[in-house]
Amino acid sequence: MISPETILRVQAVLILETFTTAVYPPRAVGLSESFGDLAGVLAGGGLIIVRLKECASRCSLDTLRVEKLFANDIRLMRCWSRVSAIRNELWIFNAAGSWQFFEVPADGLREVFRDC
Repeated sequence: MISPETILRVQAVLILETFTTAVYPPRAVGLSESFGDLAGVLAGGGLIIVRLKECASRCSLDTLRVEKLFANDIRLMRCWSRVSAIRNELWIFNAAGSWQFFEVPADGLREVFRDC
């Protein structure tokens, strides 16, 4: 039996493959897994690091709610945002079965809309 966590990871890989040239586990690009769950190479040569999370909410979350629910993850990701070649994103899968994507720069939080 395949775990729900594995299914979500496969979905995330498929989404990431739509806008990157390659997808790897973070350790394959020289990063600890504490950096994120997936890493992708962007067309311009930079890296995107993705942290995957689940949320019990059936509704879309606004940035303020995301900041509260995932404060520790966001704080850690902001430390990595100081490296300009790395783009950090938090991807949230909700109970209604849909994804929300947030870019985590050194300051603020911005929702990113993706076709998937």
